[in-house]
Amino acid sequence: MTRPEGFVRDATADDGFAVRRVDMATAGYRVVLVDDFARPGSEWAPISGPTSMRCRYTVGPGHLTCKREPVAMVCRGRGRRYGGTWWAYCERHLYGRKLENGKLLNPILIASDAAEVVS
Repeated sequence: MTRPEGFVRDATADDGFAVRRVDMATAGYRVVLVDDFARPGSEWAPISGPTSMRCRYTVGPGHLTCKREPVAMVCRGRGRRYGGTWWAYCERHLYGRKLENGKLLNPILIASDAAEVVS
C-alpha cells in the first residue's frame, strides 16, 4: 500500500481530534495522519524559539484575536512562493490539526488501495 507524503500513521478513534474524519470514512477509504510540516507544498511551518507573534485566530464582530502564544504559522494569501502573509496560531486554533512530538498532525482521507488524497 502506498502512503501519502508526510505519512505518520493511521488514525484511530483514540485520536480525539480526528474522530470526525474517522467516522466519515466510508468503504474504500481510510483516515491517515500526515505531518503538515513535512508535506511538500504545505503552507504550515513550526515556530521555533521566542517570537513577538501572537495567535491570530479571530472571532466576533469586533474582530477580537486570541493572542495566545503560537506554536505554528501558516502562509495566507498568495502562499509561500508568492510572498503571502504569515499568520501564527496557538495549539487551540490549528484548524483541525494537532501538534504532537514536533509534528503537525492533519487527518486526511485517502483511498484504501491508493495514495490519492481525496480530502
